[in-house]
Amino acid sequence: MKKNVLVIWYSQTGQLTNIVQRFCSSLDAAKIQVDYCEVKPIPDFPFPWKDEMHFYSQMPACVGQKALPLQLLNGNLKERYDVIVLGFQPWFLHPSIPTISIFENEILRQLFKDTPVITIIGARNMWLNAQEIVKEKLIECGATLIGHIALVDQAKNLASVITVQRWMFKGLKDATFFLPRAGISELDIARVSIFGALFSTHLLENTLEKLHAAFLSQQSVIVKSNLIILERTGVQNFRKLAAYIDKATDTAMRLLRLRRFAFILSKGVFILTPISSVRSTIIGFINQETLKKEITYFTGIKYQKGQF
Repeated sequence: MKKNVLVIWYSQTGQLTNIVQRFCSSLDAAKIQVDYCEVKPIPDFPFPWKDEMHFYSQMPACVGQKALPLQLLNGNLKERYDVIVLGFQPWFLHPSIPTISIFENEILRQLFKDTPVITIIGARNMWLNAQEIVKEKLIECGATLIGHIALVDQAKNLASVITVQRWMFKGLKDATFFLPRAGISELDIARVSIFGALFSTHLLENTLEKLHAAFLSQQSVIVKSNLIILERTGVQNFRKLAAYIDKATDTAMRLLRLRRFAFILSKGVFILTPISSVRSTIIGFINQETLKKEITYFTGIKYQKGQF
């Protein structure tokens, strides 16, 4: 009997669309039935963003996991699927607003129930907290996570801060004399077809319980110890800032607080990143054994509440 796979994703820039298409190229070759369901929030987010404040103003809703209505760009979904592939991206170290909205959509929630799921992330560099929240959402929907792939921008942190902002706000992605190309490399995106081929084999052989180990053998997930420490600090700060902004008593005060946040995130990062890097290196040296265990956990697919 033919296997049925559903691919759900949101892509603002088109990058994640390229990633899921690469992943599914092997599935099409194996004659597995693949249904594609790209989602668009209502209203959708423009690309490039219309201005920087439009982007930064999404932070409180993103951290607060506030959903939007969704348009499903596929009106012929089946009642059941053998596996769902979920592609998503982090915003502000949390699942993007469209990603959270997927779990609040009643049609999609029903499809997740009792279904194995593979997650594919496209991120700048930090995605751990976003994945933890998605793991929890999948459990709430009655789904089972069977595999995970995380693709990140390989440029150095400060360089990628500049290139991602140039891409987001001006639509400029290509490399310049001083800066690398923005986003995940074409080589890394092309490699995703390897994971699709592994999935195809395990799906057809009914050995999905071995899938994530097969993914990891091809370096589907690489967790850097210093980024665990940096991300924990970042998540705590985002939560505090989101609460601070939401407590504004009027529109003018909220805008002022948003502008302070935008300055910290876009400009202060160049001052704070070197300091945070030194701090994380020291903490990492002191807590080597703990971090080894955490790396093992974050590369896996099990869920333990309270990691962030």
